[in-house]
This record gives sequence, structure tokens and C-alpha cells, in this order.
Amino acid sequence: MINIPEKDLMRFAELMKSKIEQIESHPDKPWFDPDGGGGLPQNMQGRVYNGINHFCLSLLCDDKGYKTPVFMTFLQVKEQNAKVKKGECAFPVIFWHFSYKDEDGRKISREEYEQLSKAAQVKCTVSAYSKTYPVFNIEQTTFPEDQPEKWEKLQKKFAAPDLKDEKGMLCCPVLDKMIEDKRWVCPIHLELSDNAFYRPSSDDIHLPLKGQFRSGESFYSTMLHEMGHSTGHESRLDRLKPARFGSHDYAVEELVAEMTAAVSGKALGLPTNLQEENANYLKSWLQAIDTEPKFIFNILSDVGKASNMILGEVDKISRELDVTKSNELDKDNSLGVQTGNGIENKKEELILNI
Repeated sequence: MINIPEKDLMRFAELMKSKIEQIESHPDKPWFDPDGGGGLPQNMQGRVYNGINHFCLSLLCDDKGYKTPVFMTFLQVKEQNAKVKKGECAFPVIFWHFSYKDEDGRKISREEYEQLSKAAQVKCTVSAYSKTYPVFNIEQTTFPEDQPEKWEKLQKKFAAPDLKDEKGMLCCPVLDKMIEDKRWVCPIHLELSDNAFYRPSSDDIHLPLKGQFRSGESFYSTMLHEMGHSTGHESRLDRLKPARFGSHDYAVEELVAEMTAAVSGKALGLPTNLQEENANYLKSWLQAIDTEPKFIFNILSDVGKASNMILGEVDKISRELDVTKSNELDKDNSLGVQTGNGIENKKEELILNI
């Protein structure tokens, strides 16, 4: 059961409206501030917020200028021997809870349910319901002053990498490896062409060569946009509908792809821009947010699911690259080669699927 207070839903809506209005006024600017750092919204234990929470907290960080996407409840702030700054307001995150009843209608715990046989579980009633909880960004607290050593480590953890190839174009090793090793859910074809698109009938992505783009940022932005579309294939999230170019359904899907690319890019430290052909949809997106309350939740949910798919695979590849680099460092150390501080292996658990 979806039970989100109207005031919380309105806060989500205002964030979306504010971002779209910014892009409408400055269509040449990226969806998210490139100086805002990278990384996934998470708690102090490194557990990553997922789905709607991931999307909304990313928007919040950009809107408020938070460069460290770490969030805590009021109690968690106290546990860190810090305080919430005077006048700061919390932001709602959504948690899903489940209740279980056996075939006789008796309420049982999750542990009891999981111990039942598959046949017995089928006879049970499982209900999902949502609750919202207030959280604060770490920059709304005295944590930086009270815990300077921990704060410094967090700053290093979320610093956006600045990688360039031999031509001076921005590089993203994780996405490059995804293409090279054919790790995405559908084929990605790089070819000499003027068009980038996802074709549902053949379930594949076509992109011009990276060198044809004006920048590395533009290449990866387009790649993430088309990957966003591909998550909607009937074999995955089953989101895509037959839609005429310029229709409402077409515009909605473009918004999902735009926001999915933006949120995924922010997590990777990549600035992503509005696709030029989608500039005409900005006003219709704003109108839909104002007139259709359900529109907000549907978009938030779809973007959350789509970005989860992308960042889930990104996380796997990133861990592999970390292991490879760590092994190389170990090898260098065994040969007496001086190295840096090594690699922090981020074991982030994706939670809160919506």
C-alpha cells in the first residue's frame, strides 16, 4: 500500500519542478552541478538509498549544494556525537515494510514466514506498506567540525574523478568497460553515424563513435539516456508503450530517460545535459506535475527502478576494476614500487527498492 503523506509528495514535486525550471531557463547547463561531486546517496554505514529515495536525495543535494551525499536520522546524528544545526529542516525518505499472515490469518514474523515451505508460503498473505522517515544531510550537522578526521575521509571518498583520454576527452572507465565487455542488458553498438537511439524491436542501442561527440560528457550523457530507455523493454521493467512522436506517453518516457541519465551520471560524477530534441517537452512536463498528482509518484518510481538497473551493473564493474587495481598495487608493492594510499573498497548494499 502506497501511503505517502501529501506534504511529502509535494516536497518531491517541488524538487522536480525546480530542476526542470532551471533547465528550461538554461538548457545548455547539465542536469546536476558538475562541481557537486559524485557518489550515491547513502547513510553513514555506506548503505545506499535506492529507488525513489536515491532520485529525490540526488535532487536535494543539487538543490541545496550538498557535496557529500550522506544522510542521517536525528538519532544517528547524536550517535556520531554531532548535532543538527539550528534551523535546518529534515527531508523525508520512504521505507517499505512487510506484514505476514499465515493461512489461518494469524500474524507471523518475517523469520517465521521464511522458515515455511514454498507451498505454505503460497497460502500466506504478504502485505507491503510504506512509511516516511526524516533524514538530514551530513552538511546540515556539526559533524564536519566535531569529527574532522572522519569528515576528511568522506571528502576523499566522494571527490569526483577527473579522467581524460589521449585526446583530452573525459573518460569513464566503468562505462567504457561496460561497452567493451558487452555487460549491459542489451547490445550497445558504436558506429559512424549521426544518430543515437534505442530500438525496442531489436532490443539494442546505437551510438555514434565517441570522437564524433563534442565532448566526453556528451557521449556518456547520450549513452546513459539510451540505456535508460532500454530498461523499459518488456523483458525488464515493461515500461515502454507504443507512442506517437510528440504524444504524452512519448514525452513521459523521455522524462524518465532524461532523469535516469541525470541521476546515474551524478552517481558516476558525470555531468549530463538535456537532449536537444527534448527541450520542447519541458513545459508539458511542468504542466503534468501541476495537474496530475499521481504523475509524480509514477515518474519517481520509474526513474528509481531504471537507475537501479544501471547503477547495479555499474557497481559490479566498479568492484571488479577496484580489485584489478588493488592487485596491481599489491604487485607493485611486492616489487618495491612506491604507491599512493591504495583503494577504499566500497561495499555498498542497495536497499529500499521502490
